[in-house]
Amino acid sequence: MSGAIQTGEFDNGIGREVRPSARPALPPLCNPHRASKSAGGGASRWHTPIADEVHWSDSLTAYDKAHFTTYMRLLDASADGASEEDMAHLILGIDQAREPERARKALRSHLDRANWMITTGYKKLFAG
Repeated sequence: MSGAIQTGEFDNGIGREVRPSARPALPPLCNPHRASKSAGGGASRWHTPIADEVHWSDSLTAYDKAHFTTYMRLLDASADGASEEDMAHLILGIDQAREPERARKALRSHLDRANWMITTGYKKLFAG
């Protein structure tokens, strides 16, 4: 019967969703320090490089806006218990084995800023 809910699926009232048995590993991002070409071979676009340490400000910065997704991925990964090595490598693009101090500082700095964004910064994001 095609209408029956299969194991691992649930009906949320809007439609079916599949719940994986285990949370998948973080998907790798492209290296934030390199250019990437859009599909179809169009002009390249540069990713804003990951700073070794986020410049602290009491207001949103251009860096915050450019790295909002990075902040949210770090918070999600942290909540899921991802290792610092995985977060530094897969989200920030820093190899902790080659650059342990840079990876540690960058990760701590970005996590601190991400936490600021969800406790204070979001108010400024929607203030106009």
